[in-house]
This record gives sequence, structure tokens and C-alpha cells, in this order.
Amino acid sequence: ALSRSGYEELLAYAGLRVEAVESRQAETDRFARRIEERLRGARLLGAGELVAAPLGVEKGIEAVRSAREAIVAGTLGYMTFALARA
Repeated sequence: ALSRSGYEELLAYAGLRVEAVESRQAETDRFARRIEERLRGARLLGAGELVAAPLGVEKGIEAVRSAREAIVAGTLGYMTFALARA
């Protein structure tokens, strides 16, 4: 993973010019929120021990909460780049 400027440098090195960049922070947060809601639902249904996941439901909820904190802080997310040949 790179910062925005890191991707812009990499794309320029590949002969591409960045025409526009759109942050997808809101979409990233909504996606993480939906994952957390589903994990909490699984916990309510008692599926915490039945889910075949390496972390389990409780650890999954903790991981998603940490991810959401990083999203709000701006250290986790994604952007879309509109490109043109340089």
C-alpha cells in the first residue's frame, strides 16, 4: 500500500498522468460498518463458535473497529484515479 503521492509517483513512472482523484473514505467506512454489523448479528445468533474463521467473531469485531478508527483517521481507505497516457 502507498500514500496518494506514492501512487501518483508510481503511475508517472509507468507513463501515466493523473487527471483526477476521488477519495472513497465514506464508502470504505460504510463497508467496514456493514461487516461489523454482520459480525455482531452472528454473535447475537450464537454463531461465534461455529463460524469457520481464523479470528472468530469477537476478534473480527475488534479488528473491524480498529479498521474503522484508521479509516476515520485517514490512514486506511482507498481512492480512484482517472488516468491518461503522459
